[in-house]
Amino acid sequence: MERGIGFRRGDHQLINRVEDLFNAGHIEEALAAFNKAIQIEPEFVVAHNNLGVLYWHSGDADKAIECFNKALEIDPANENTILNLNEVLQSLKRASEATKPTPSNLELYLKI
Repeated sequence: MERGIGFRRGDHQLINRVEDLFNAGHIEEALAAFNKAIQIEPEFVVAHNNLGVLYWHSGDADKAIECFNKALEIDPANENTILNLNEVLQSLKRASEATKPTPSNLELYLKI
C-alpha cells in the first residue's frame, strides 16, 4: 500500500515521518519521500544527508556517498554529514578519501 507523505517547502517534519517509514521497514517509500523532498527543495541538506543514511543502511554505499557529497556541496561544514561520510568511507577501507579539515569545518575536527 502506498503511503502518501505530503511535503511542503520548508516542512522539516518530513524527517520524522520518513524515519518512521524506515523504522517500519518501508525502505522504498522512505527513499521516495526524501527524493521527492529534494526535488521540491534541492538545497535541503538534511534530506540529502538522511537519504545517504537510508542508502547506506540499505547496502548501497556508493549512493550514500553521492548523497553525502551533495549535502556537503551545499553546506561544507554540516557536522552530521561529515561524520556520516567519513564513517561510510572508513567502513569501506577508503579512509584516505574522508573529508579533510577546511576553514569552514575546522571546528568540527577540533571536537573529534
